[in-house]
Amino acid sequence: MTAAGAGHGAPRDRLVIAVTGATGFVGRQLLADGARAGHRMVAVTRSPDAIGEVEARGITDLDDRDGLSRALAGADAVVHLAARVHVMHHEGPEALERFRAVNVRGTRHLLEAARDVGVGRVVLLSTAKVLGEGARGELLRDTAAPAPVGAYATSKAEMESLLDEPALAPRQWAVLRPPLVHGPGVGGNFRRLLQLADLGARIPLPFGGVRNARSLVGVRNLADAILCVLTDARAHGGRFLVSDGEDPSTADLLLRLGRALGRRVRLVNVPPLALQAGLRLIGRGAEAERLLGSFRVEASALRTAIGWRPPLSVDAGLEDVAAWWCERGGGR
Repeated sequence: MTAAGAGHGAPRDRLVIAVTGATGFVGRQLLADGARAGHRMVAVTRSPDAIGEVEARGITDLDDRDGLSRALAGADAVVHLAARVHVMHHEGPEALERFRAVNVRGTRHLLEAARDVGVGRVVLLSTAKVLGEGARGELLRDTAAPAPVGAYATSKAEMESLLDEPALAPRQWAVLRPPLVHGPGVGGNFRRLLQLADLGARIPLPFGGVRNARSLVGVRNLADAILCVLTDARAHGGRFLVSDGEDPSTADLLLRLGRALGRRVRLVNVPPLALQAGLRLIGRGAEAERLLGSFRVEASALRTAIGWRPPLSVDAGLEDVAAWWCERGGGR
């Protein structure tokens, strides 16, 4: 797909694109790739001094309705990345209300501001987890009904439902639902995999027998998909899963990360059930699920709708993140 991708050709429209959450992992990539594709990128952020050369417009937070209206004035489109992100163990009624305050109420305020100042195009970043956990390894598809588990996914599903309100829906909108995102600057679960790949170059890791499958998407592929759905009217009204197109196992991913890092990761075969029991015994049950469980998405609807394909392979994306990891001293 070359209509508006990150450096893959001239965009059909040269837009003024406002980006919330612009200082984050995905936001920084999108600002750079959008500018490279010829768009005028505007960072909507609480920290305008942290943006650098891109135009920045400050807001207090997503409850700052006047600030949002000023920040979106003159924009053709807005990409909404700002969110309260998933944090392990943040569950229960109080946690759900905290997620809702940002991910639902804040998005409502953004959509109202976009409507009031005449922004015609909106892309919301959601999560593949609105469709469930895929706990038994089942393939999650775009056509499935939402089945969120936990406070974070529930708040994202409720965020998506705002677009079903006629008074809030812009003229052209789309939702993207990524699984695990990787790339330079990554944190969370993927950074843990980088740490394990570093460790596996020194001592054997017990993941050689793990045959799970986990979908992921590189941050550059995700930014490219955002720009494409933003500029292609055929994406209007779609809620799309987006992925790199491969579902590597934990063992395969560690080996490929090792190659990208220029190291030989050593794996030994330990039965996954024994490994899971051992991790749970030492209080690492949640980590066991992330390392041993499967989470697979089938992301063909985006390809069908607008012809989008990930411009980078999984290995090319892993080389990007490995280079960043080494630059910051990983493995020393």
